Amino acid sequence: MRHFFDIKKRKKKTINQLQPVSSYTVTVVLHLQSLVTKMAANRAHAVMVSFLFQGHITPFIHLAIKLASKGCTVTFVQTEFLHHRISTAAAGDDEEREIPEIILGARESGLDIRYATISDGFPLKFDREANFEEFWGSILRDFPGRVDEFLGRITAAENCDGGVPPSFLVADTTYLWASEIAHKYNMFSVSFWTEAALAFSVGYHLDLLKLNAHFPIVNNGEKLNLSLSL
Repeated sequence: MRHFFDIKKRKKKTINQLQPVSSYTVTVVLHLQSLVTKMAANRAHAVMVSFLFQGHITPFIHLAIKLASKGCTVTFVQTEFLHHRISTAAAGDDEEREIPEIILGARESGLDIRYATISDGFPLKFDREANFEEFWGSILRDFPGRVDEFLGRITAAENCDGGVPPSFLVADTTYLWASEIAHKYNMFSVSFWTEAALAFSVGYHLDLLKLNAHFPIVNNGEKLNLSLSL
């Protein structure tokens, strides 16, 4: 992240000059390509954990295919709930596909992309939107432990079978705990920002928005119930 901010400050671009493609995303992809190249002799293995909304998942899938096309083994991790929701929607009925079609197609073309699901701590029928505070509290509190447990299992399995143990963790920038878990398993940690550079800048400078009374937003004397995950 520091590298991105240094670039932004040197160029001194205004908001009107920002390009629609996230500069941070481009920077991450370039760093990942360099990392994969350096680790090619030992066969790099990326474990990818995206944020829990489809707008974040799609860029992760595209990055997974890009990495696999460079000879990297990729394990794409999805929650059981999101897997069920997306796969049944794609099937058009109650049938649930074991592997998403786009990942299945990539595997059939010869790319080494594995697909795994983990629990988010709630049953499939639990209404996450109606009980958002309970759900989100559990994600912040318990989900890191589930990712930790999964990495432990996959690392042990790959080492036992003579496979390719995970060498780096690619997690959504929203997950502030990812680097600590990656360090525990002696893995590189890669923070992947999936939104526009402008959204990243807004979150980074949130203190200035508050200082200049631009946030929180007040309408007719009442604060609007808006939340910034950044």
